[in-house]
Amino acid sequence: LLLAYVDQTGAPSKLARPAHDVAITSGDPASRSLVVHDPDGAHDWPLMITHASEGPGLQYSDPPTAPSSHGGAVVWTTVGPPEDPSADVPVPTEPVIAVLAADGTGTWYSLTDGWQVAASDLDGTILMRLNGSTVELARLDPPQRIDFLDQPSAPHERVQFAATLPTTLTAATPCTIADLEAVPTAEGAMGTTYGVLNVRNKSDQPCQVSGVPDVAFLDDAGNIVQSTDPTLLGQSQGIATIVLEHDSWATALIGAIASNVCGGNESSQFRLTIDGKSAVTPFAVGGPLQPEQCDPSNVQPPVAGALEAQSFEPVQANTDLPNPLDNLDVTLDAPTTVTAGAILRYDVVVTAKSGPSNGGKEATAVVLSDSCPVYTESLSSATGEFLLNCNSDEGMFIAPGESVRFHIELSIPAAAPAGPATLTWTPVEPTGAPVTASLTITT
Repeated sequence: LLLAYVDQTGAPSKLARPAHDVAITSGDPASRSLVVHDPDGAHDWPLMITHASEGPGLQYSDPPTAPSSHGGAVVWTTVGPPEDPSADVPVPTEPVIAVLAADGTGTWYSLTDGWQVAASDLDGTILMRLNGSTVELARLDPPQRIDFLDQPSAPHERVQFAATLPTTLTAATPCTIADLEAVPTAEGAMGTTYGVLNVRNKSDQPCQVSGVPDVAFLDDAGNIVQSTDPTLLGQSQGIATIVLEHDSWATALIGAIASNVCGGNESSQFRLTIDGKSAVTPFAVGGPLQPEQCDPSNVQPPVAGALEAQSFEPVQANTDLPNPLDNLDVTLDAPTTVTAGAILRYDVVVTAKSGPSNGGKEATAVVLSDSCPVYTESLSSATGEFLLNCNSDEGMFIAPGESVRFHIELSIPAAAPAGPATLTWTPVEPTGAPVTASLTITT
């Protein structure tokens, strides 16, 4: 794998994988600063490079920014006093590299003992140096600290994991529009796009839904493009009532909404109405009608008008989903003490299994963007429930034996009792074994 990065002389060879577009969008040699932009992310990396006063400043001829593993990037240059200050082009003596993490942070490292960057792409960054007639290669793999984004969440918050929670109640107060979070989705089949409505009880109290939902697709001006057939509304005979506990979900099919071949029914908003009150969610479907794209033998795109929506139904838990933690070892890297009233900062370290612990197989662990686990954390009276932010466009690929760190924070109440305590981190969706670390709370 490493030999794909350099030729026999150690010169950079063709990259093993295509790189995503990372580029320096602005640079100012006078102020010794530059900004690295990642179009695939939601941030820039502002860098300040301080050169020795007698050395050259930032050079535009420096190697361009290159992508690296886990959505990060690298920038390398040279700083420090030049070897020959009298030279026409002074060459600094200190090669350095900035390792840029996917959360927008970065760390500078010195490249010592003759090491230099050979290549960098989505698989990682490779260093090389010449030792006599031998080309030595190394993988640059510092800890990628993916700072935890404060995303309070709850089990079943993701549609693909959403399920109707068990309840002992047979009836409850009808859900109001303020009680429900509406999440419309679209699925294509045989050239037709079908709509699905998922609703979550976001209130603190149980409520119930039943019957056919009153929904509409709207254009940018708020005009109705399609809506539920009014003859279907208000029908309750023989329709089951679904009681939704807090964070429980229900779903309803809402029929054909567009053609993914011929276009039609172009809309940009979704509206759910309950008892005369509505909530509107941005949701673009359809497109300009293109009848010339349709095979005359096929059914033409659904005409604007009534949606053949169906009644709300429970959402069954999907037990066939892969558990991203199955091929990962999870440990906690936590300090030995924390002060009551302070913020506990610790790392959750996930390592891809290899060797005997993984049945002797060398396999890359894959954590898809839509399967990042929901977890709980607790220490004394401090608790929290969050979504691990492993999401990215490509997902996360962890090679055997490789580790990725997630930086976690937990606020410790000022009234937390002093003394020994146990920090517990537990995956709850999908489920996993709790991981613990011992520390002491001080005052």
